[in-house]
Amino acid sequence: TLNLDIYYLATKLRFCCEIVNRQKVLSQEYNLGIIDELLTYLNDHPEIDHPCIHVYYTILMGLLEEEVEAHFEKLKQLLTAHDQLFPLEEKKQLYLYAINYCVRKINRGNAIYQKELFQLYKRALESGGILFEDDNISPWTYLNIVSVAIQAEEYEWTEHFIQTYKNYLAQPFRKNAYAYNLAFLHFNKKDFGKAQKLLLDVQFDDIFYNLKSKSLLLRLFYELKEWEALAALVNTFKRFLKRNKLIADHRRISYYNFTSAILKLSKTRKGDTTKLNLIASKILNENTINREWLMDKIGEKQ
Repeated sequence: TLNLDIYYLATKLRFCCEIVNRQKVLSQEYNLGIIDELLTYLNDHPEIDHPCIHVYYTILMGLLEEEVEAHFEKLKQLLTAHDQLFPLEEKKQLYLYAINYCVRKINRGNAIYQKELFQLYKRALESGGILFEDDNISPWTYLNIVSVAIQAEEYEWTEHFIQTYKNYLAQPFRKNAYAYNLAFLHFNKKDFGKAQKLLLDVQFDDIFYNLKSKSLLLRLFYELKEWEALAALVNTFKRFLKRNKLIADHRRISYYNFTSAILKLSKTRKGDTTKLNLIASKILNENTINREWLMDKIGEKQ
């Protein structure tokens, strides 16, 4: 009977986690009365003690009380100790809750969670299969992991990951994803020549990676002071952004604003504080990619 109770309560908790999560993602309102009843029942029955209950209870409390960081710390401990109790598909969802928690914290400006996210990705990779779909790792998960690892300045680990997991990328995406992520790593290591060669040697046919590669190439031209190449790419990139109907409007605007900002910055002389402040103000008040990098470059010219 106890095992049946545990299964029933764990299932209800999992259902409640999904309700609250959907409400956050989709901005839909749900009747949360069932959650209050369930939490009251669990508080009144402390004898119901099982890792599955603890895991889902902690996830639920983390969703309900995101400001209480102790819930996330507890979830990390529980996943490390008990993730082997869950089947693979369920384990994927558990890690996804933890990953999304970190992403929400990062999006709100809490940079500490960059390292937390990196450690979560490492743990998920070590657990095997969690980040895979049909024996492949998606090119976007591959990119996310590389980006987070670079933010953590784990360059050696990043290169090992890029090389080790390259062959787990589906064939249609492999060349693009591998070339871009390796170029991105070299860019952050300030090995601009290697990064540029990788980007120029590959035709990026995936729209997402195409956008990423063009914007990275613009930054490379800026760092290498290749002003004519930068201006030419800005013109072709803007035409591409205007004509391609597959690009979502918010993304189109953020890339368009970036191309305008980097071109203006490239033409502004060092010490022209008035013009630099105008560019900075525009960057800070617009939707643009690579905002932090742009502000760093402005700082170098102040």
